Amino acid sequence: MKKNKGITLVALIITIIVLLIFAGVTISMIFGDNGIINKAKIAKNNTNKSQFEENIEIAETTYKLTLKVENEQIAYEELKRTIDNYGYSYEEENKILKITNNEYTKTINLEQIEQENESMKWMKENDLIVTSSNIDNYSSKYPGIGEGTVFLNYNINQKDIYNPRDLSLASAQYGLSLISIYEKTNDNEDLEKAKLIGNNILNNKVFEKEYAHANNTSGTMLTCISSENKMNNGKWTYNSDYYTYPLDSLMSCKFLIELTRKTGDFKYAETAIKVINTWIYIQKEVGIGALPNYMYYTDELSWGEGMWPTWTEYPLDISYSLYLAGMSAYQYTGDIKFKEFVDNYFSFVNKSFKDYNGTFTFIKNGTKYKLPYEYICKENSTYKGKNQSNQNYTNSETNDITTDQLFYIILGLTLYNKDSEYVSEFLQTIDILQFEDGKFWGEYTINGEKGNFEETDIEILNSAFYIRALKICNKTGNISKIVEMLIKNRQSSEDQNVEGAWTWNASDKSYVIETLATSVIIQELYTDGI
Repeated sequence: MKKNKGITLVALIITIIVLLIFAGVTISMIFGDNGIINKAKIAKNNTNKSQFEENIEIAETTYKLTLKVENEQIAYEELKRTIDNYGYSYEEENKILKITNNEYTKTINLEQIEQENESMKWMKENDLIVTSSNIDNYSSKYPGIGEGTVFLNYNINQKDIYNPRDLSLASAQYGLSLISIYEKTNDNEDLEKAKLIGNNILNNKVFEKEYAHANNTSGTMLTCISSENKMNNGKWTYNSDYYTYPLDSLMSCKFLIELTRKTGDFKYAETAIKVINTWIYIQKEVGIGALPNYMYYTDELSWGEGMWPTWTEYPLDISYSLYLAGMSAYQYTGDIKFKEFVDNYFSFVNKSFKDYNGTFTFIKNGTKYKLPYEYICKENSTYKGKNQSNQNYTNSETNDITTDQLFYIILGLTLYNKDSEYVSEFLQTIDILQFEDGKFWGEYTINGEKGNFEETDIEILNSAFYIRALKICNKTGNISKIVEMLIKNRQSSEDQNVEGAWTWNASDKSYVIETLATSVIIQELYTDGI
C-alpha cells in the first residue's frame, strides 16, 4: 500500500515561524535604527556635512589668500560670491560670518583672520631680516653683514635699525615664528627666510674652541653658538667675543632642529646636536646638574687658548630653552642622554628651591607669595639665590628680578612638570603681579612692586609668555582678555606708508619694533606656536 508524502501541520507551522523570524530580521536589517537604509541616510548626511565643511574651508582659505593681494572689502565680496555659488545662506554680525545649509551651520571669524593676515603681512613688510632683496641697503651702513641677519630693533618711522645687533635668542625666536607661519600658510617664502636664519647661524655663529678646566694641559674640542653679532670697529663682526650663553645657544638649537623637520636638510639638526652635546659635556664638568651662566674664549690660559666658563653663577632662566632643545633632540634622535640632560638640570633646579635658598617670598594684601631667583651663585662652599647677573654678590638677593627671565624659569618648569608645587606657587604669584588684563612691568622688586633698576616700562613680551604658561596649564579663561589688551596696545606708526605697523610696546617712547616680543606674540596669538 502506497504512503502519501506531504508536509505535516506541525512542520508547516514551524516553517511559517522560521520564515517570519527571517522576515523580521530582514526588515530590521533594512529598516531598523542600525539598518541598511538608516545607515545609508547617516552616510549621506555625513557626506553632506563633510562636503559642507570642506566647501567652507575652501571659501575661508580663498578669503585668506585674497587678503594677501587685495583690501578687506574686495576679499569680503569675493568670499560672499564663493558662498553664493555653493547655494548657502549667510549673515554677518560683529565680524562673525554665520553660514547655513539646511541643518548645517559654520562660522568664519573675519576679524581674527584679518588680524592674522595683518601679522603675516607685517612680517613680510618690515625689514627685520637681511635678504638678497635688501642687503644692498644695509651693507653700506654695516660692512660685512650677511643674509639671514635678524635685527633686534627696527624703527618703523625712520626705516632704520635701532642699536644694530643680532641677538641669537631673538633671531632663533624669529625663525621659529617664521616656521609657525609657514605651517599655517604653506607659503614657501616664510620657510626660505627661516633657512636664511639657519644658514647664518651655521656660517657665522657656530665656532669650535678647545676647552680645559682649571690647570688641565689638554682639552676637548667643543662646538658652540655665539650669543650675538654686532657692529665692532666700523664693520659687522661675527664671533667678535666668542661668548656663548646657554639661554641663546639652546634656543638656537631648538630652532635648528625644527628647521630640519620642515626642510628635511639634516645639516641644521646635526649642528644643533653637536652644540647640545657641548652643554651635556659642560654639565658633567659642573657636576651638580647645572650649567654655567656663560662660557667665553680666552688666550690667557697657561696651556694656550680655549673656552673658559664662569663657575660661580648658575642660571635658572635657561630652564625654558634647555627643555625645548633637550627634548627636541631626544625626540629627533631617540637618544636617552638628551632626556637625561633635561632631567639632571631640573633636578638641580628643584634642589635649588629646596636646599639652596633659590626662592624668595613677599607679602601682598596679607597673603604670602613666592618667586624663584634668577641665579644660584656659589660663594665659598655655599650656594644661594640672587637676581641680576654681573652684580656684586653683597646683598645681591635684594636686586630686582627681570620679568622675562622670570617667565623663562616658570615656562621651563611648567613644561617639565606642570603639576609641580613650585609651578602652582609661582603662577599664583604671577597672577597677582599682572595688571590690566595681562600687563607686566619689565622688572619687579623682591617685594612684588614695580622695579627700580633699569627696565621699568611695561614689556608686552611678558604678556605673550603669560599666555603660553596659561595654555600649558589649561587655564585659558582669561586669555581672550589678554589678547584684547594686546590688540588695543598695538601702536600704529606715524608714517602713513606703514599704516597699522605693529610695535607691541605699551610705552609712548618710540615706534621701535622689538623682534623677540613680536616673534613670541605672533606664535601665541596667530599661529599656535611650535
